[in-house]
Amino acid sequence: MRTQTNRQKIGSAGHSIAQTEIALSNSWIARNLTEDYGIDIELEYTAPKKVNNDTIVTGKFIKAQVRSHRKTPEKSQEKAEIVEYIDYGFLRYAYECRIPIILIVVCIETKECWYVWLQSYILEHQLTEQLYEKATEKELGIKILASSTLKKGLNADLIDIAKFENPYQFYLAIKELAKLSSRFFEDELSQMLNKYLKLLDTDVEKVINTVLDLGTSIWATREGNKVSGMLYDYIRRNGTLFRSTHLRKLIVRDDSYSRTGINALGILYEHYPDHALSLHLPIVFKDQVDPRPYYFCCLRERYINKKAPEWFSGNETNFDVGDLTIPEKVRRDLYLKWANRGDSAILDYVVTKD
Repeated sequence: MRTQTNRQKIGSAGHSIAQTEIALSNSWIARNLTEDYGIDIELEYTAPKKVNNDTIVTGKFIKAQVRSHRKTPEKSQEKAEIVEYIDYGFLRYAYECRIPIILIVVCIETKECWYVWLQSYILEHQLTEQLYEKATEKELGIKILASSTLKKGLNADLIDIAKFENPYQFYLAIKELAKLSSRFFEDELSQMLNKYLKLLDTDVEKVINTVLDLGTSIWATREGNKVSGMLYDYIRRNGTLFRSTHLRKLIVRDDSYSRTGINALGILYEHYPDHALSLHLPIVFKDQVDPRPYYFCCLRERYINKKAPEWFSGNETNFDVGDLTIPEKVRRDLYLKWANRGDSAILDYVVTKD
């Protein structure tokens, strides 16, 4: 008679919890995959019809591996991250796969689920070389933010990932096209794409120093626009690599601030809200000579789950931070100015309350 081990029971229970969470989201179809290499569930994004409550299948997929635990998994020293150990072979498989692959970690006891997108994790933490080295360890500890719950992701970030509206997919697409052009002996295209990939792979310090080297020429010049675009693109793909010291370096200018730095910070808040919150940026900028970066951080974190320009253009927005505010009579101009200047336009209107 066949028996089911305790580990299999936990795995089956975790699989059911994850599948139920996906099905209840109203935006996804969950399909069991029993014979794929390390893949347990296939998620397909569904778009709502405008006429009724029916949904339309989109052909946009994410694949998932599910890891289950009876109790909350091991946490890192920071206590805000869950650690799950993944085989190097599966990480290589995920990195080379064109379809997004996520890891879902489930706690059976609490029915909580967390997730991480593996391809982006590999790129963010610059693990590509490590994956292909002959490491003595068979597994790598993957850290998942405790705030990255599956429920939240299914209604936000995972939709963007499935729709290929994420900067990492742009990088992966360029990388794949570079390989393909090389195979078809399109040398000129291959060289151009590989040169661009090297630009995208530049580390944080090099990007910041490139911005600083331009000084005031960073704003409203052809070269400045090019470098600013590089910075914005980099932070969209590698936001979790930025620390508070990096942002201070980008933003603080003696007794003022950098517009480019504020716009970069706005991108960080929008694409990596949990990471931005973890940096405690209002405290970082509180004692600066110019109070406007502090004002921006406080205001942006007040509406952390909204994207620009929604977070500052609604009637319900509260613009007061301490004795600083934006007068009601000029708030209608913010949207128009933001279109050309980015988030930094907001700080042009900050005044001290009467």
